[in-house]
Amino acid sequence: MTASLAIPSGAERARGLTLAAEGRCAAAVEELAPVLEQSPDDAAAWFVTGTCQARLGRYRAALFSLDQAKAVDASLPGLELRRGVVLYHLRELDASAAALRSAETRGATGELLLYQGLLALEPGGEDRRARAEDAARLFEAAARLDPSIEPAGSFYAGVAHRAAGDEGRARDAFEAVVQGWPDSLWRVDAERALAEAPEPRRPWAELMGGIEWDDNVLLRGSGVALPSEISSERDIRGVWSASAGGTLFESLDTLVSGRISYFGRAHRDLSDFDAHYPTASIWVDQRVLPETWLRAQLLAGYGWVDGDPFVSNHEASLSLVQEWTRGRSSFGVDFYRDNFRFDNVDAVDGPAQVGAPCFSPSDLICGPPGLDESRARNRDGNGLRLRTDHSVFLADWVPSIDVGYTFHRFDARGREYSFDAHELRVGSLFQLPLALRLGISGFFAYRPYRHPTTFPSTRGLVANRRYALPERLRRERTYEASVNLSRPIARWDDHYRAHFRSSSHVSLHASWAAIFNICYLCD
Repeated sequence: MTASLAIPSGAERARGLTLAAEGRCAAAVEELAPVLEQSPDDAAAWFVTGTCQARLGRYRAALFSLDQAKAVDASLPGLELRRGVVLYHLRELDASAAALRSAETRGATGELLLYQGLLALEPGGEDRRARAEDAARLFEAAARLDPSIEPAGSFYAGVAHRAAGDEGRARDAFEAVVQGWPDSLWRVDAERALAEAPEPRRPWAELMGGIEWDDNVLLRGSGVALPSEISSERDIRGVWSASAGGTLFESLDTLVSGRISYFGRAHRDLSDFDAHYPTASIWVDQRVLPETWLRAQLLAGYGWVDGDPFVSNHEASLSLVQEWTRGRSSFGVDFYRDNFRFDNVDAVDGPAQVGAPCFSPSDLICGPPGLDESRARNRDGNGLRLRTDHSVFLADWVPSIDVGYTFHRFDARGREYSFDAHELRVGSLFQLPLALRLGISGFFAYRPYRHPTTFPSTRGLVANRRYALPERLRRERTYEASVNLSRPIARWDDHYRAHFRSSSHVSLHASWAAIFNICYLCD
């Protein structure tokens, strides 16, 4: 039995080249495979095959085909450009640069300038700012020379301007993509780039006001009686905040910024929980890789509740932030110190036996002998948080889904409030018509305290009798769900510089939120 060998015809070769010209690359590669097997010296067929393999993302196979074409006929038009592009995607950057320089001898094209700009943006070298500026010029020249490069040319020009430290031109480039190509995927990337500027490079201010309804303002635990002077733990409150800040120092890879903020709230009925909390912070962002930032931050705050000093705190944190194509991850550690500004009261000592009469008939209640409650309930102390947060960017109407976990340890001076906790957070923001934004978030904390509580058990509490203490360690579980509807009212920025004669911007927001808190305290 003799096997017959089918010899590819000229028609098959022509059909493969036609399929490639029509953009049907998978079919073209398959059609040209037997042609190349029988005619390995067909440089044009190798070149077309390599070009199609590159379009299909098969870069290693594409490089082999293009090298075969070069071995047969190194003078093929566009061959070195195509090799330079493929080598760039294979991350063989030196070889890519050499191939693109060779292609440059045949004249500049938009694609050539685009990839030369991408190479200029790669990390390495001494003067990164100058290389980023060169990249921006190359991207802009590519778009002028070949309009089909757009909107990639404008988008990468924005990336280059941002890398060079020119945030104004970067925003202009990204906004040009958003406005000029509203139906392209590049618009999504440009909008994300506009939203992801590390920090405003100019003075800024933001004002917010709104109304919240909270079903458990007191964070009253299950099984805990409501104080007689409070009719309900539910209440409506007004909330407001103001922030202002700006850049203190900026270089290519380093940004130093500062901010002062103030938050306030006033309840309709539970005015004892009205609060004011101003803070000041300063932080340094340091780029360690093209998409990786290290942030060091210091923060100080002071809070009043019901008009009386309540707490002062100081915090130092370190975070590593990694940007992904469709998201962001951060890992951080926080160290803080709380100093509570109120005094604890030492309960009157009673007899050793639980339920026995107090020593004085005038004592409403009395506690265990020898226990100094004022010392045991001292909440001053140091805290440590180890946290990780992740954001995934989705469609336009669901900008992101955020998930986070924190291990939280607090060492109080008194034994009452020392704990090791686990905290989970999840949230998402929805873009609605009329510029409305719907935020939905959830929070869960499991907080086991290290020592039994010094507060009396609510069961069997009798006037003028020695109360009992719970024997089990306290376990606190907190669940919180929040729904927030907000809308930006106004924004003034560089577009209105003629009116304000300033490069600053001011934003105004209004919001309404419903917050549901459930706090379970187990003896």
